[in-house]
Amino acid sequence: MAVKTIEDVRPTGISSKYVPAPYDIGRAQLDLEGYPEITLAINAKLRRQQGKDAHISQNGNWTAEDFVYDPKKGIYLSKVSIISENPKLATDAHRANKDFYLTEEQVQRTLSNAVKIPSNQKPIPTKRFGSERITVYAFGTTNGKDTRQDAKDAQEYGLFLHESGIKAMPFVLAGVGDKPYAVKSWFRSLAYESGLGGNYWCLSYAAVRGVRNGVVAEGDARTNLYGLAQIRSALESVGFTGQVSGLVERALSKN
Repeated sequence: MAVKTIEDVRPTGISSKYVPAPYDIGRAQLDLEGYPEITLAINAKLRRQQGKDAHISQNGNWTAEDFVYDPKKGIYLSKVSIISENPKLATDAHRANKDFYLTEEQVQRTLSNAVKIPSNQKPIPTKRFGSERITVYAFGTTNGKDTRQDAKDAQEYGLFLHESGIKAMPFVLAGVGDKPYAVKSWFRSLAYESGLGGNYWCLSYAAVRGVRNGVVAEGDARTNLYGLAQIRSALESVGFTGQVSGLVERALSKN
């Protein structure tokens, strides 16, 4: 099932597309077109770049991070996403109105690169993004390799929000149950104070966004061209085994 991706960010250097489709289907299409899942940090950077009135700022989307809920350890925002590794399993769980549960091994992996979120976390003032551990983690573009740069990235996004009339960024969290589970991070629009949503059980609809560096010149599709094995792998990873051939033919015919 091919779905339409919409490229709404195409500046020099970075291109971004979103898909108004269930998470697993959207991910398969973006993978097919060579657009990895967007992170919170790059999403925030593109919002600053495109402006507060741009589509990417006025609409929310899933990001590469997960919120993890563990009855023993608490709530975390993690850059190791088990949902991203298992898009169809996670989306199917939500289609069945169930949580996407994690094994103990998966919990350990997610917490290897995560920041703890208090269950009673209050909105973080946008003027303090550069000094708050959670926002530096979420919006820093170096993934902790350069903490000064990460703090600068976070502060710049906070100032962008402040100048857009947003004084503090809220968190929307779910409750910790009796078994560990993950929820995909939803980056809310500026109309909702750019909040970090960690309670959305709706992978079966909404929008998936991808991003990549480098803009392909018009008429030059070479960097979009995947090998047959790569296309099959991307599609089969999300369960489209019965439709691989048709999608491959469609993709190759465009190139």
